[in-house]
Amino acid sequence: MRGFRNRNRRGAVLILCTILMASVATILLSTADLGMAAVRMQQAAEDSARLQYTTDSVKAISTQMMIDRKLILPSTTKLTINGASVSFEATALTGERNRMVSLMTTYSDRRQTRTEELTIGARGLVSPFWFAFGTFAGSALASNLSCNADVYLNGEFSGAGSLTTTGRVYASGSNLVLLPTAAQGIVYNKPIPAPPFSAASYSSAADTTISGTTLPSAAPLSFKDLGTYQSLWYRAGSLILNNTYEGSGTIFVDGNVTIRGLTAVNPSDKLVVIATGNVILMTNTIDAFILCKGIVDNPGAGGVQISGAVHCSGVQSNKNVNFKILFDPFFWTDPQWDKRMRVPGMW
Repeated sequence: MRGFRNRNRRGAVLILCTILMASVATILLSTADLGMAAVRMQQAAEDSARLQYTTDSVKAISTQMMIDRKLILPSTTKLTINGASVSFEATALTGERNRMVSLMTTYSDRRQTRTEELTIGARGLVSPFWFAFGTFAGSALASNLSCNADVYLNGEFSGAGSLTTTGRVYASGSNLVLLPTAAQGIVYNKPIPAPPFSAASYSSAADTTISGTTLPSAAPLSFKDLGTYQSLWYRAGSLILNNTYEGSGTIFVDGNVTIRGLTAVNPSDKLVVIATGNVILMTNTIDAFILCKGIVDNPGAGGVQISGAVHCSGVQSNKNVNFKILFDPFFWTDPQWDKRMRVPGMW
């Protein structure tokens, strides 16, 4: 009987030990789960704080870029902030938020990738020269137009000519008819505004008032010795240009412009021609950025090549005449040039 009772006691002790070990294991596992949960909570808090810091940094950096006139719309900027890879696409908003800037921002760090839209205050710099060709009114294209950058077509746009580009095509017309030679790239609904063509905007700030209809063509136009400000020349009435030019400047014409010759002396020379009327092209090659309220007309039988960019209400030329634009990215890649060359209302 005594041996039987001892065996019972030993069995009870073993059962008790087993229960105690199971309890300890459960407690240890629970503690480990709680520890992992605490780690995950800590990581989530760190990620949230890092994301908030990065978000604030993106807004601060973008705001400063606008203050410094370095944020061109649209554009994509890539940065590394607090160890995270960040890229944000800055675009101008429309409608009720037409004075705002959208920053579609992607954050990538060691644990996650996240995309969100940020919105910041007053609109940044909208450059009319980050695309090769743009229209702000509907028109028909008779000539064969080709360019090596993006194309913006506003309004109803169709024609018998062809459009080819190595960039993308943006169109806003609801009844857009793509030209017989299909444009490369994707068609988007993303209109651009028409630049203001108020003569008062320019004449009040002009350095030089052009008095004659035709500028002297014996010597090149010189914008290079005019101090820290790029020159702004103003002409009340139509103007004929048949010149080479040196330096960088803007010629504003309250009327029509006829270009019989316009070439840069040096590759770094840049000229903006702005007209409230039409621009008539009477030469085959032109080095300039052309903006006009009316049309760009090429009445001759030969083709034309513009090294720069064109922004107008439309293009008019003989059928099947080649109209070629070689995009100059100067205004896109180097936003440090002087503000007086900028177009009021677009910058």
